[in-house]
Amino acid sequence: MEEFIFTVPRDPYLSPYLAADHLLAQLPPVKMLTLELDPCLDDSVMFARKLRSLGVLITLDILPGLPHGFLNLTPVSKEASEGSDLCAKRLQELLTL
Repeated sequence: MEEFIFTVPRDPYLSPYLAADHLLAQLPPVKMLTLELDPCLDDSVMFARKLRSLGVLITLDILPGLPHGFLNLTPVSKEASEGSDLCAKRLQELLTL
């Protein structure tokens, strides 16, 4: 069982949530998209709240009913295709700032 014992790295380059507040407060506007069925949902919400509390302009979209990796489903799912369109829209918004 020793092979399963490890420590979780506490590196802000791996998890921006761990970055110093004074650094995060300097971020430009942030657009985040997560999914209702994504294992990273809670982390995304926590990070968005942290950024908002630091005064960063943040948009968080949570798409209902889609799993992590939903972009692979765009050819067969109307909801995934709409989610892909929202991703493109958010990128366009960032590029026009």
